[in-house]
Amino acid sequence: MENILKHAIDKYLYKASNDKFRSEFYNILDTIDNIPLLEDLLAQYLPYTHISLPICERILEVDSENKKALIAMVDLFWLDGEDEKALTAVDSAYRIYPDDADILSRKAMLAKTNSEAIEYYSKAIKLSPRKPNLFYNLAVILEKEGKLRKAKEYYMQAINLNVSQEFNGKKVLEESKKGIDRLEKELQKGVHHEYDFNFPPQNSFV
Repeated sequence: MENILKHAIDKYLYKASNDKFRSEFYNILDTIDNIPLLEDLLAQYLPYTHISLPICERILEVDSENKKALIAMVDLFWLDGEDEKALTAVDSAYRIYPDDADILSRKAMLAKTNSEAIEYYSKAIKLSPRKPNLFYNLAVILEKEGKLRKAKEYYMQAINLNVSQEFNGKKVLEESKKGIDRLEKELQKGVHHEYDFNFPPQNSFV
């Protein structure tokens, strides 16, 4: 059955507009209740939304509290620019797993205000203090808030962790070093207030 499903996925992957391939994929998917298999397929086909989203939905039909599927739903909607759907998905995940660092980081990423983002990233760091992406993301928010010295501390912590071994590690390392260079220049000029200089765009690393 695994090979049959993969074959159906491969056909639908490149011809998403083909109703026949779509029906075949969905019909086979509906017969699968092997969670490890579905999770493996989900990992393989991220971020192809038209494949991954139905797989997430199928996983949650079988196991409504599956954390991998809940998180993937948030990421898929976010990557597609559907922030409201992503927010609904992360709220659902948060109700089930209020003390999970990965879910808290996504709550922060989708927060409406910087103060909310700071709160969620801070909680995530307490739960998972070895993830450099959390320190980087919090540093970006603090920098936007004009809290330059505190932001510098978090950029430094992101660098001091073994970031090269983490997902998005090299990018986090590069951006954190840029952040420190930028803040050192501003602090030397005596800049202490929000909006006194051009802030970088926020690049959240989940």
